[in-house]
Amino acid sequence: MDMKPGHKEYIPDKRKTLLSVVMIIALGFAVYANSIKGDFVYDDHKLVKENVYIKGPTHISKIFTENTGAGAGGKLSSYRPLQILSYMLDYRIWRLDVRGYHLSNILWHVAMALAVYWFIHILYKDPLLPLLTGLLFVVHPAHTEAVSYISGRADLLSGIFMMLCIIFYVKEPPCHKNSFFVLMLLTYALALLSRENSLILPALLLIYHSCFHKEVKAEKFLPILVLAGTYAALRLTVFRFRAMLSVEHISTTVWERLTGFFVALLNYLRLLVLPFDLHMEYGKVNGMFPGHFPQAVLGIIVVCVLSAYIARKRNTFLMFCALWFFVALLPVSNIFPVNAYMAEHWLYVPSIGFFIIVAKAICVGATGRSPLLRKFTGVIVICLLGYFSYLTIRQNHYWSDPAVFYERTLKYNPDNVRMINNLAKVYLDRGRQEDAVAMMKRCIKIRPRAVEGYNNLGSFYRDLGRNEEAVAVLKKALEINPEQKETHNNLGLAYAALGRLQEAIGSYQKAISLRPDYAKAYNNLANLYSDLGRLEEAIAAYKKAVEIDPDFAQSYFNLSVAYFRNQQYKLAVEYFDKAGDPELYDPAYAKALEPYR
Repeated sequence: MDMKPGHKEYIPDKRKTLLSVVMIIALGFAVYANSIKGDFVYDDHKLVKENVYIKGPTHISKIFTENTGAGAGGKLSSYRPLQILSYMLDYRIWRLDVRGYHLSNILWHVAMALAVYWFIHILYKDPLLPLLTGLLFVVHPAHTEAVSYISGRADLLSGIFMMLCIIFYVKEPPCHKNSFFVLMLLTYALALLSRENSLILPALLLIYHSCFHKEVKAEKFLPILVLAGTYAALRLTVFRFRAMLSVEHISTTVWERLTGFFVALLNYLRLLVLPFDLHMEYGKVNGMFPGHFPQAVLGIIVVCVLSAYIARKRNTFLMFCALWFFVALLPVSNIFPVNAYMAEHWLYVPSIGFFIIVAKAICVGATGRSPLLRKFTGVIVICLLGYFSYLTIRQNHYWSDPAVFYERTLKYNPDNVRMINNLAKVYLDRGRQEDAVAMMKRCIKIRPRAVEGYNNLGSFYRDLGRNEEAVAVLKKALEINPEQKETHNNLGLAYAALGRLQEAIGSYQKAISLRPDYAKAYNNLANLYSDLGRLEEAIAAYKKAVEIDPDFAQSYFNLSVAYFRNQQYKLAVEYFDKAGDPELYDPAYAKALEPYR
């Protein structure tokens, strides 16, 4: 039976609406509460912890003109300034307290669930269907990659702004028509600045027009289309950043990549129905599934059978939900190459279509004539939400501890060099030095030309005091890529430890020339100047480091010492207080500063 908006005027029950909103909010916070204790993992370090652009308003222009990873010296193909601005807001409130970033993600996710509730309520004028859809959306474990992972923020932002844009587009304004029009365009602009998949929104609007038999009004639809076209043109020209794709990946044909998409479709449906074995990094190479691959063939058959069934039944409700699911996945279908054949966070917006169908099935049972069926349906709902809640709470643990995250991901993708590199760093931080070195050697064995592997191994050797070995390994890294700024910085540290100070200075200066906002390199260079008695140069370099990174406690402390040695005592006191890190507190030095306070 089709579900269409009723012809009679629908007056919602305010108490039921309020209760529905409270239930969605409560469940959302309940299932994600344990994610607040999580740490920074994977891309969180580049996008947040090491991102100097979020630490001051002077970098706002760069956020809007450079790639998403530029604040940490990275080169990504994405352009998501709103995501970085949201981290800047978090930083203003929480600094680098990771709990605040997780809390923000939960708030955005709950807000998205409420937007889904609002959207379904507008479409179907039914109090139960939007509630069930919102509850399923907010609790499903497939969304943990977008919510429990701080770097998943882009999906949350683009999702909610897309939904709000569609709501303002669909909803008939009572009187202030112009305000709805402005809000519609504003929210779509914000969606586009959050994530590239928002370009699909005009297609989703056409699905609405087709399934609900609504006439396309040029005065509303064309501005959306113009905005999408303008953004697309800018991305292909002004903001055309280097794509992080392998040569093998780019050389694949559209058909080879689409084969992977049909495999992904089966996996997505399985994840939504049976959300087990959730993890990151399903695979980077998209041409790895031949056309005769069983899962690819099965995926094509499933799509064809479902399409034929819906067409035969002429069920506009099922058609709307199915088209929403498939069309919302098109931006990551690899028609245009992306960096994986599937990812859980790509389900964030498409999954809405699936949840509406499940919610409708529940509604049929809940409103049936049989009291037994209604009771049984109620039990099913409680069990389903309870089970999904349990899986989500358990999955949050995967994202909470870096070692758990990297170790488990490597079980599914054992040759992922980024995961190996990051796990090695975690091992080193936790005192498992030999394990760290073993992981880096594993990385180099898998990919002998991977600069990051040599760079990290050299860094680890330096931390272990094996500086001659560190220099040899780091030079090997620079043979592969002489423009690697982190390698030059690490080589400078190794040279300094060996007493080769001029070579160390040259390495730091080279790192800074490659990345002018490299705070660590400025601090390390200043340390050498200070050791050589070149205090004015040391002070200038330390000041540059804290100007770039206002949270660089070690540099504040070092600057204080340099000012003290230069007999600028008041400034020494000022910067000692700014260091604010208990681990840097030196009672003897603090006592020496007391006469100048």
